[in-house]
Amino acid sequence: MLYKLEKLMLSKRTLPVLVIFLITGILGAYSCKGKVNDNDTIGRQQQLLQYIGMVLERDHYSPKPIDDAFSKLVFTKYLSSIDGEKNIFLKKDIDSLNGVFGTKIDDEIHGDAPMLFFLTAFDMLNQRIGKVTKIYNDVLSKPFDFTTDETLPASLDSVDYPSDDAAQLDIWRKRLKYQTLTRFVDLQNQREKAADTSSMKKKSDAALEKEAREAVKKMLDRSFKKFSRDNNEAQQYSLFVNTICHIMDPHTDYFPPAEKRDFDNEMGNKFYGIGAQLGQNPDGSIKIVEVVKGMPAWKSGKIHENDIILKVGQATGEAVDISGYDITDAVKLIRGAKGSSVKLTIKKALDGSIEVITLERDLLKQDELDARSAILERGGKRLGYIYLPEFYYDFSDPNGAQCARDVAAEVEKLKKDHIDGLIFDLQSNNGGSLSEVNKMVGLFVNQNPVVQVRDRNGNSETLNKDGQATIYDGPMLVMINDFSASAAEIFAAAIQDYKRGVIIGNDSYGKGTVQRQMAIGKQNANGEPEFGALKLTFQKFYRINGESTQRKGVVPDIAFPDVYAFLKMRERDDPYALPYDKIPAIPYNLWKSSYDEAKIISNSQTRISKNPAFVAMQKNIDWLTSNDGKPINLNIIKYKEDRANAAKVNSKDDSLMVVKNPVVSKPATANYDKFYKNADTSKGKRYQDWLKNVAKNIYIDEAANTMMEMLGAPHQTPIDNKKK
Repeated sequence: MLYKLEKLMLSKRTLPVLVIFLITGILGAYSCKGKVNDNDTIGRQQQLLQYIGMVLERDHYSPKPIDDAFSKLVFTKYLSSIDGEKNIFLKKDIDSLNGVFGTKIDDEIHGDAPMLFFLTAFDMLNQRIGKVTKIYNDVLSKPFDFTTDETLPASLDSVDYPSDDAAQLDIWRKRLKYQTLTRFVDLQNQREKAADTSSMKKKSDAALEKEAREAVKKMLDRSFKKFSRDNNEAQQYSLFVNTICHIMDPHTDYFPPAEKRDFDNEMGNKFYGIGAQLGQNPDGSIKIVEVVKGMPAWKSGKIHENDIILKVGQATGEAVDISGYDITDAVKLIRGAKGSSVKLTIKKALDGSIEVITLERDLLKQDELDARSAILERGGKRLGYIYLPEFYYDFSDPNGAQCARDVAAEVEKLKKDHIDGLIFDLQSNNGGSLSEVNKMVGLFVNQNPVVQVRDRNGNSETLNKDGQATIYDGPMLVMINDFSASAAEIFAAAIQDYKRGVIIGNDSYGKGTVQRQMAIGKQNANGEPEFGALKLTFQKFYRINGESTQRKGVVPDIAFPDVYAFLKMRERDDPYALPYDKIPAIPYNLWKSSYDEAKIISNSQTRISKNPAFVAMQKNIDWLTSNDGKPINLNIIKYKEDRANAAKVNSKDDSLMVVKNPVVSKPATANYDKFYKNADTSKGKRYQDWLKNVAKNIYIDEAANTMMEMLGAPHQTPIDNKKK
């Protein structure tokens, strides 16, 4: 996520105040056209909807006209978001809604009609949920016959909404049968491997089939309970507004107040909570796994490992019973604003007693998400390795988290240990702050520019490294993959265009747009805007060579087999993504390297093509691609045959995925205590485990091989395990 607050309209200091003031004034004086429901909540929602529609048309980088065609897109996408598997609504429900609202949603957005579509769809959804709950309970109350020949479509793309009740029942029956069949076959396999004296060995097929059905029912009960809990009018309204935003482009988002806080905290790598790691018991209850020293839970002296959290309450209002919650949802309730109170109803592991404990939230020290480094030793060379999970920056605190500063610190530590080359790992880094990536490029490139940006009016601006001093000029390699996005792509593209280093991995995600956040409404006591915020796409960015990364991404110099390509999860696979284009290049000078780049790339690609692990990986990819979309057999004999064939192709010899001659991975001298003498022993253990994983990672191993060749040193030849 590329996120820019600097230089939007005025300065960093004045802009947030100006934007909040401006939006507050607009909303305060904004009058809705048409009829507004007398209910205050709905009236405010309609007012906000009109305002967001106005901003999208006025300020979005490439706004689609909000007309009847736009209305049809919103209609289809919103219903898909609430019934993606097309098994809740009937076709007549969709036709009924379409007849009334199909071309009227644009009128609701403009205020020329009352906001009724999402409310009507929401009411209809709640009615249908009760019906499908009865369906799955009835279907799962009777044994399945796995001897009949029938199939289930693997893809929902060609599936329409069921024509009537009978068709809906048949859809549910087949999907439930498939879920039960997979569990039933798993249980049969467990029985086959069980000891002769075990109770599992003695279970009949009928008993296993019943056990499988009960497991499916329990899973659905939990899912529908969660759905019922989360499916309120406010959530559906947020989903509806975001559907409208995402028709404009996938990265324009509306954040209700609580979600805005979460987004800001994530950007700043800053969270406020109680300092406890949570886990889940087999019965679904949430338990305390670890209490972090120095944090509120630890300071209270009242919360201990294996205590169960029954309820979570805020300073005011009723506590929420979290039975059936997953860990993510429980964490959302426990976290909050700095200094605010949270009330936990705890069942003590020691004696089963129940106590309500009030804690004050404090800043959580989540340095596991910060930039981190290691030294990889191979063949007498010391390779620096830096992993950066995101381009974080705390916009609320100039002394807060800043990834460019942290990366610079890690580079300096590695330099003190006399590294010969540097591997910079941006795999799965989904972006972050534009100003931070500009500064970070400056750490490694001693010249400008870094990137170009262009607004909706075609005005282009060249962004530089903001006076950042270059601190490392040695050989460099950057790792990317399918999920390296936005700011990560700016960095990789700049390194590639300057020929500052070699890029290895897979085509990156392909997000080439810039967003700004606009707070909506007056601030509350916690400093949060009354109506949340709109994150709006208002610029595209371009490489210094003039190319956009939008949809195209950064194409690596050296490519690994792409295990995610067939899943179609990149920007280019989103129908609402903005198009790729180019603008004129700007002058820049190439970096002079001592190695033969073409030879380095060719040799690495040859090693990858002969590495047994990557060969097996490519074989799996080819099989998955060729079998994608094939119907699923519900006959147990055919299902087992398909499963066996898949296992033959997809099973990896685990030894192939293990590096036989791994690098020696260790922390920089300056980081030794953090890894091996950490006062928080569990955190130190996590750092040590990370080091071990780095050493045995096959992608990092090939990156190390490539770096060795860049240094003119012998690389590590992969071992053909099949010959062994």
